[in-house]
Amino acid sequence: MLFAFGKKLLQRRRAAIVLGALLIGAITLQTRIGQSIDRAMADARAVLRDQPPSGKLVLVEIDRRSLRTYGNWPWPRRYHGALVDRLSEAGAERIAFDIDFSSRSNPVDDRAFAAALARSGGRVILASGRERMGASPDVDIMPIPELATHATIAAIPTAFDPDGFVRHGSTGEIVRGRPRPSTSVLLAEAPVAPGRLYRLDMSIDVSKITRLSAADVIAGEFDPALVAGKRVVIGATALEMGDRVLFPRKFPDRSGMEGMTPSHVLPGVFVHLIGAETLLAGKTPVFMGGVLPMIFALGAVFATAFVRSRVVAGVAIVATALVLLIGPLIAESTLRWVFLVVPALMMLFAGVAMRGLASLAQSFFDSVATNELSGLPNAHALHFDVRSGERVHIAVARIQDLSAITAVLGEKQAGELLRRVAERIAFIAENAKVYHPSDAVFAWMIPPGSEDEAPDRFEALTAILSAPIRIGPRPIDIALTYGLCTGEADLQVALRGATLAAERAAERGLRWHSYSSDEQDEASWRMSLLGELDGAIDSGQVWVAYQPKYDLKSGMVIGAEALVRWLHPERGAIRPDNFVPLAEESGRIGKLTRHVLDTALGDFATITSAVQRPVVAVNLSTTMLSAPNLVEMVCDALWRNGVLPEQLVLEVTESAAMTSDENALAVLERFRSMGIGISIDDYGTGQSTLNYLKRLPATELKIDQSFVRAIADSRSDEILVNSTIQLGHQLGMKVVAEGVETTDVLERLEAFGCDVVQGYLIGKPVPFNIFTRNYRPQITERAA
Repeated sequence: MLFAFGKKLLQRRRAAIVLGALLIGAITLQTRIGQSIDRAMADARAVLRDQPPSGKLVLVEIDRRSLRTYGNWPWPRRYHGALVDRLSEAGAERIAFDIDFSSRSNPVDDRAFAAALARSGGRVILASGRERMGASPDVDIMPIPELATHATIAAIPTAFDPDGFVRHGSTGEIVRGRPRPSTSVLLAEAPVAPGRLYRLDMSIDVSKITRLSAADVIAGEFDPALVAGKRVVIGATALEMGDRVLFPRKFPDRSGMEGMTPSHVLPGVFVHLIGAETLLAGKTPVFMGGVLPMIFALGAVFATAFVRSRVVAGVAIVATALVLLIGPLIAESTLRWVFLVVPALMMLFAGVAMRGLASLAQSFFDSVATNELSGLPNAHALHFDVRSGERVHIAVARIQDLSAITAVLGEKQAGELLRRVAERIAFIAENAKVYHPSDAVFAWMIPPGSEDEAPDRFEALTAILSAPIRIGPRPIDIALTYGLCTGEADLQVALRGATLAAERAAERGLRWHSYSSDEQDEASWRMSLLGELDGAIDSGQVWVAYQPKYDLKSGMVIGAEALVRWLHPERGAIRPDNFVPLAEESGRIGKLTRHVLDTALGDFATITSAVQRPVVAVNLSTTMLSAPNLVEMVCDALWRNGVLPEQLVLEVTESAAMTSDENALAVLERFRSMGIGISIDDYGTGQSTLNYLKRLPATELKIDQSFVRAIADSRSDEILVNSTIQLGHQLGMKVVAEGVETTDVLERLEAFGCDVVQGYLIGKPVPFNIFTRNYRPQITERAA
């Protein structure tokens, strides 16, 4: 089944490659992994697009020298007034402070600073903030009124990305219904509405902005021409004052230190400088997302999926990748468009990877589906090519004495001979695909309804092969016999039947033979069994055997599983798997189930007392779960035999439980509420999910004997059984292991904590009188 699924997937690999690449691209687009890589690429492009600042901004920095000259922070506000006076006298167009003036200092300094602000003629910008108070309204942090009266108030929000870097500036805030522009907007005099973010243009090298020490400005020891007509920002850059933020690009930062060290960490005042420079440049960078690059990359993905030439597909991939890497750089430089390209690049990578995987898978399937001797399609290939549910019409040609021919020619020349024979078969079979399922056998499909033409084609093929086939210097005579099988639902049955027919033809000296199975005889036998089943139940031919169930904790037999048996007077013992499926198919399973249930409960009623409660397990078939009278049947049997519900366990196979509908689950829930135990039989064979297992109202897990028997020899089965026992216990279920036949297996199960075991080591299924004779003492001792 896995091979067939893989083959079908390969047949649709082109669509799978395109859809898979789109899925990978979409996942990358939505995850932070893709976004973080794109951010890193955008940061790298910013460095490549390096451009100088506008020259309209000047930074007056409160650096380490200023602190050494005028004392530690905070300064008396007369120094800030001196900065305003000196810059105003030098002709500064705007003066923006990145300093908090929301608290009072002393009246003298506050008045001095306020007077300087008044003398500036409204060119000063003071910062305000907002303190987040959780569920309460935000607190507006404003400069003291004496200062605010003579200045423009700016908002200074900072937007951090998930990785902690600052890549966006803010246009401001709406405070009590009124717009409050940000410092960068006021400096750039940009006509933008507050309340939104814009991408900072990291290609602008703000380290080249003119920087003056506040100490020099206060002392008047600077060139006024440096600030005349400029917009000045005053902020702290000294390392001692903190106020650092992370930028994605490394800029040289003096920060009061010797030299200029490239760093991602810059003083917070640079947020305003980069923001203002971005706005002064005109159009802010526009985020365009990743959909357009993905659409562009889709063309290369289609080339990967549909173009057979690896060179052409490779050129398409490389060219597209180069455009995706270089295109955003051009778009950001000219149109100021910012794209996410990692999802598109991941699409390309996924397309290439899936094409490579498809090629490897194709090579694998070719090797699996090819006969090593001839290089022709083998039985696996035939299985892949036949559609599920399709009636099989197949012809077979069998070479006589192939082993002797191979011994003479050797494998290489024998392979050549086989290929030459296959070519002749294909010619006669109107170019049908010829398979080589086994060494001496060729097979090919024939169209439905053309069975009557097959003998003529066999004769024609024999005529063609009457002339020897020359392999090297040797002429080789080939003798073929043919087999035919039509209308089979199962490919394996059809292939075996046609091969058997070819062998029969050889044995009987015939040219060909049509397969005739014993299906008619089998059908007659099945009908005979069905006709006798009801009478066998009534006459006692169908009886119940009991296999003891042994409790590992107490060391006692605590009950048994009831197993149906049929002893036919003429045919002898008939296996349950020969008549139970017939009863299910014919709708007679209800009578058989009632018979087993009544017999088992009646028998166990004879060994039940006030202190003695042995448990009997009865199997329920898949079809009985949907029987409308099942609950009534079970309740009636319990009542008539005087057995408590707790003494009955109904076993349902795992596969039956998995395929049960909601009504069947409701029936099991009802049994469970009555106190009847529910056992999941043959656990491990149905591939049920843990989620589904949790839904079942089961009290018991019964591990299939195929796993139990192997735990002494198979490490994987040992781990599986042990984990199943632990799983059952964690789900509150008792765990039963069937098929225990050796003491080694028994000891391992006991070590794993298994609750109950059954199997030939404990006891074989026996009639009730033998069961009670052998095990009643244990049950009695347990009860006592």
